[in-house]
Amino acid sequence: MEAVDEVTGRILRECSRVPVVKGARILDDGIARVSTGWNDLDLDRRRSFIHYASLQSSNATGGVGFGFPVPVNPDVQLAAESPQGDKIVRICKVKKKEGGGSGGGSEEGSTIIFTDRGSGANFSVATGKLHGDVCKKPPFKCVRWDRAGTRIAYTAEKKVKPKKPFFTTPTAKTSSSEEAGEEEEEEENAVRGLQHEYEDDWGEQLEESRDPCLFIVDAVPGSTPKEVKMPKGYCAGEFEFSPDGKSLVVVAYATEPRRLGLIYYTTRPSVLVHVRVDEEDSESTIITDPAQDWSPVHPRFSPDGKTLVFLTSPKINLHGSCRALKTCEWPLPEEGKPSTRTSVDIVRVPDEGEQDAFPGLFPSGVPARVWLDNDRIALATSWRSELSTVIINVHTGQVERLAPPPDLDLGPCCMRVLDVQDSLLLVTLSSPTIASDLYAVRLSESGPSYTEIFKSQRIAEASAISCEILKVAPSVEAIVYRAANHTTGGRVILNPHGGPHSCYHPGWNPPFCALLQLGFSIAQVNYRGSTGFGQASLESLPGHIGDHDVQDCIAALDHVVDVYKFNSTFVMGGSHGGFLTLHVIGQHPERFKAAAARNPVANLAGELCSTDIPDWVISEGGVEGDNFVVTAENMAKLYARSPICHVLKVSCPVLLLIGTLDRRVPCAQSYEYYHALRGRGISTKLLQYKARHALADSARENCNGWLNIARWFCQCPDF
Repeated sequence: MEAVDEVTGRILRECSRVPVVKGARILDDGIARVSTGWNDLDLDRRRSFIHYASLQSSNATGGVGFGFPVPVNPDVQLAAESPQGDKIVRICKVKKKEGGGSGGGSEEGSTIIFTDRGSGANFSVATGKLHGDVCKKPPFKCVRWDRAGTRIAYTAEKKVKPKKPFFTTPTAKTSSSEEAGEEEEEEENAVRGLQHEYEDDWGEQLEESRDPCLFIVDAVPGSTPKEVKMPKGYCAGEFEFSPDGKSLVVVAYATEPRRLGLIYYTTRPSVLVHVRVDEEDSESTIITDPAQDWSPVHPRFSPDGKTLVFLTSPKINLHGSCRALKTCEWPLPEEGKPSTRTSVDIVRVPDEGEQDAFPGLFPSGVPARVWLDNDRIALATSWRSELSTVIINVHTGQVERLAPPPDLDLGPCCMRVLDVQDSLLLVTLSSPTIASDLYAVRLSESGPSYTEIFKSQRIAEASAISCEILKVAPSVEAIVYRAANHTTGGRVILNPHGGPHSCYHPGWNPPFCALLQLGFSIAQVNYRGSTGFGQASLESLPGHIGDHDVQDCIAALDHVVDVYKFNSTFVMGGSHGGFLTLHVIGQHPERFKAAAARNPVANLAGELCSTDIPDWVISEGGVEGDNFVVTAENMAKLYARSPICHVLKVSCPVLLLIGTLDRRVPCAQSYEYYHALRGRGISTKLLQYKARHALADSARENCNGWLNIARWFCQCPDF
């Protein structure tokens, strides 16, 4: 085990130090601002930096940089540059000193700092106690300038009255008269005796979000933020200024009858709201029809201001879906409904007569700027098992897939667009061998031309990875990772993805580098129900989880073993991938040497009662429920579709890794599964982390989990 720990630890440490591009923006003077991040395992910190690079040329080391990268101030919660590039706004958290004043101690609020790029002059606008914390996570996190660069809008939590107990311990009065007045005011406004009252929130990773509100402030000294009201029963998400700057188009999420988990759930009911902000009392109007557009998101205005585009889906009870791209003429008519049309419709089944046909839009990370000109936009979308950048003509609906640089022999890869301006794109390229290289892509009639802007550090172990995509069935594929010198035989790890309506892409994966170095190959499976294969395939899985997806995983494993002649198999997965991990070792116990499951769904009946997305259990389990209350018969159906139903047939060693803060798949199910195995004398171990669902709250503990998975597989008798 010492050799396993040494190899795994060394590779994870080396890979964690590689800067990965997180964002980029084109500036008006031919410069790109690039944001990167890496994990410092020694101090258990995530480090973020800003780089500046030329868009015109590159040198032998991969890009032209100006000086050293600049560390990002961790107190900056939101930041955005004006459209003209002459100003930047930063919204920073302010801390209160123990003895009064600011700087240190507990967090007190936020301040807005405007900086002039030319002179370096600064001025700040205090938010005071107008609102709670600034929203720091999507889909609520947003800050935007108007086109004139004269004001900004941002999202923050609604200010609520403090809740105090009936009985308190007397404390010494503060020495500051100002603070004493604030304390007296807080005491007067406090609600007594309700500090234990339950209030719902937006679930996993959004525990601090309840009522995000929208605020607007002028970029002049002495300004005061003003709240922009949403329609009753809605809270504010992402937004966009109208071309004239006099109004906003806001994605608003319904808060009634209850808030449900939003992270990884892209089809929550929402509306687009038009809010006038040039009037004393902002007037809001819902401009989309929920009957037609169940979850409109990502509104973006064309450069000439005549077209608004947004992505939407029909009413659907699944956590993921193919998206339609719609356009809306602007400005809106003074009376009547807005004129909207579908530019790219939902694709039920890709064209069978065309090889690698367009499967529909399954967007990933839509940037703030998407318009190439007044006709075309650029998006990243799942295209079967790859992440591709596509160019869409919003008037004709034509979709063109952007090819990677022709001089690179990348193989399967991911191409994500980060920013767009005047037929120029900034895209990242990543693959199993490349963390993230940044390219400027210029589009012309002769085709795209690529300029390398940022070249990520190369790791020897990653450079020796071979990756192939094998087609198993029309809507089933396996992404196979092997050591470059592998021929046939050896060990393979089956790895189904979570969701289930998500998709694996062949990207940068440090834990895989370590596992391959230890002699394993890995087969990731995109089964029926995955995104990127058309809507009909996605909708075929609900009601059949634990059956169709299990069949696809075993079929993919059979195909991979047949091609590469692997002689022993293991399995690992997280969330729904953990659900499938536990299912295959229960339904096919003879096939697997060992298993590792991260925060697995083990008991659907128990999941229904405790998760932040009970509707997921209802829809995927194929049962009906009135306000998530189901009959005893349907509870029995959920249990029968759960891995716990097959636990008595499991024979291989099982490692469980859980997060005690997990709201998505609460860990009681794993305890139940663990004790069921132990009671039968099956070798099992359960690792607990103070983490949320992704087990990524701490970079160090995330690596600890992967090191233990490597240990678990390597200690099998036939290793």
